[in-house]
Amino acid sequence: MDGIDWKAFAEIFDDFNSEQYNPILPLFCHWAVDRLDGRDSEPGRFLDVGCGTGLVVEAFVDWYPEASFLLVDSQPEMLASAHGRLGRDPRIRIEASRAEPFLATLEPASLDVVLFARSFYALADHDRVASDAVRALRPDGLVLLLDFTGPIDLDPLDEMFGRIEPDRWPLCRRVYEDFNHGLVTGRYRTFTAEEMADLWRAAGGKLRDYQSNRPASGTHFAAIGRAPDGPGDSAAPRHRSLDCRP
Repeated sequence: MDGIDWKAFAEIFDDFNSEQYNPILPLFCHWAVDRLDGRDSEPGRFLDVGCGTGLVVEAFVDWYPEASFLLVDSQPEMLASAHGRLGRDPRIRIEASRAEPFLATLEPASLDVVLFARSFYALADHDRVASDAVRALRPDGLVLLLDFTGPIDLDPLDEMFGRIEPDRWPLCRRVYEDFNHGLVTGRYRTFTAEEMADLWRAAGGKLRDYQSNRPASGTHFAAIGRAPDGPGDSAAPRHRSLDCRP
């Protein structure tokens, strides 16, 4: 991601991920809460891996006032925004770290929820991260994941944002260009539903719920729990078209 002004991007990130422009994050938060509310107990401890500006956790803080939240990211500029948004809340701890070394230090069965909101694709060692995340889950805990399914089509975004956000769109576009280029070079990786099920099964997990948001958005949601003693079967993907953009 050389050449990206992350301080400037952090300042516009929330606007470009607002419900007005890109409702996928609010939709993911509601989807995730529906999965958590189906459990017998309310979640007590969250970890957000690649938390960015803290936009996702902000929603869960309101939904679960008794829970504690641990936020991790490797970009100091994004973490500065997260501190500004959430840093005064005593339930929240924010740390600068890469995902792999941080997850390796977690105590077994110490978390109710591990969040990956458009961060899993960028990790260097997906197998290790998945294994460490499952190991850290309590018996009824969940990994809740929002990620891309492939390259971002920039043409419709150019048409829309080039008209309504001509000054700020070029920086956001630069980040999307980096994402697309990273997929070509192998620096980033996206997963199909089947690949995701296999990855988490090998890590000791089970894909419990899955939703594809194509074709309206090139993203998908996944809920992964700890597998029983034997290998678990993946949930059948549920396909749904959403009125949103990637």
